[in-house]
Parts: sequence; structure tokens; C-alpha cells
Amino acid sequence: TNQIGNGFSSPSGSFKINAPQKFQPGKNYFWLVNDINSPAIFGNDVSARLLSLQVSGINRNPLTSNPYGTRQIGYCVSKGTQMNFIGVWNVQMGSINNNTFYQQFSPYTYYTWLRDTIYRNTLDSIRIQIGNGVNSSKVRVWMDWNRDGDFFDQGELIFDTVNFTAQQTTAIYPFLRRGFVVPPNATVGMTRMRVSAQQRTITTLDPCTNPIDIGEVEDYNILVADSGEPIAEFKYNTVCLGS
Repeated sequence: TNQIGNGFSSPSGSFKINAPQKFQPGKNYFWLVNDINSPAIFGNDVSARLLSLQVSGINRNPLTSNPYGTRQIGYCVSKGTQMNFIGVWNVQMGSINNNTFYQQFSPYTYYTWLRDTIYRNTLDSIRIQIGNGVNSSKVRVWMDWNRDGDFFDQGELIFDTVNFTAQQTTAIYPFLRRGFVVPPNATVGMTRMRVSAQQRTITTLDPCTNPIDIGEVEDYNILVADSGEPIAEFKYNTVCLGS
């Protein structure tokens, strides 16, 4: 794959790429790639469409100029399959107690309405229950400590259990608890936690595995606070009497 034409800095509206390119016999594919810089806002969308192209001096209009869908700025996509065999059934962490045992499994769920607050340079813990217990499985949890939009920095894997042996006699596993230290230099603010479960016999499980063959992925919002930050506390000692 080779780049054709020049890039555009901060494109807006319509722009033209002049790039003479010799076609090869058969199908030829072109990709438009966006380089998103760090100030980009998570949750915003990036989208583009192809209005026309010129082949041998003749203008051609593509059958599909504006493909369905957009690309959201944020974390990599990771989804599971066959969740009835291996799924995330319960996640407990502080104020989060998300029991999905009786719910329909989903390849990926972002629980935007659930969150917990943790504090820098303190010890915290997470408890996870996965199923189906008759299938050997593994689970991993990542935390984006520096809020850079990925889970690949050192120390961001906070839970790693790779030897969940099948129970044979129960449909679920017992809870597993793991402690972790919130780094003293973790970036203060809202960040993302990712929980992934997968069949143990499959070797690769990273935060961007897509699709996960027999497994499930869940994301949560986690607020990182500085333990030294002042907390507002409102009190009163005045009584107002009316007639």
C-alpha cells in the first residue's frame, strides 16, 4: 500500500487530491486515512465522502459516494462472539455493581450510565464473575491511566487471569478479585476501563482484539481524582424562625 497525492492539514469542506495513479488489472482499492491529533474530543465523529474521480481524463461518479456510518474518535473497537459460551456476568468496583446474569449477552456494551471514582496513589480492587463455567476461559481488564485513547501503555493491564479452568458442575465461575494501585501520576478526569472475557484455548486477547472468538467486551467510565484535592462540604449552623 502506497500513499498517493499529498496530505491536507485541517481539511474542511471539499478538497481535491491530484494523484496520477496507474490502475492494475482487476479491482483497485483506495483508502482515505485521517490522522486525528491529541486535542480531538472523544465521542465526536469523523466522516468523508467521495464526490467524483477522474479516469483517463473522464469524470466518473461512484455508485456509492457516501458510505453509511461514521468513524467515532475514541477507543479501538473490540467485540465478542458466541457470548452464551463465555460472557461477562458481573463486574463490581466501588459504586459499580453490574449484574448481567439474566440479561441478553451482547458482543460489546459501553455502560455510559455506570461509573466509579478512584483516587491517585491508592489501592483499589475489582471483582469479576464470568460464565459459562463449563468452558475454560480467561479475563483481562485495562485502564487508560493517561487518557490517551488506548490501553497499551505500561501498567494499564490491571487484571489478568489466564487460567480459569472449567468447573463442569456449575454454569458460572465464582468471583475473582484483584487489587491494583492507582498510579500517582494518573491523569485526573474521566477515563475508560475495558473488561474482556474469552475462551482460554484462544491465545490472543488484547484490548483491540476484534472479533473475540467466543467472548464478550464491556467498557465503563472511571473518574480518576487526586486524593489531595479539596472536597466541598456544606454545613449550616443558623436557624431561621418565621412568624
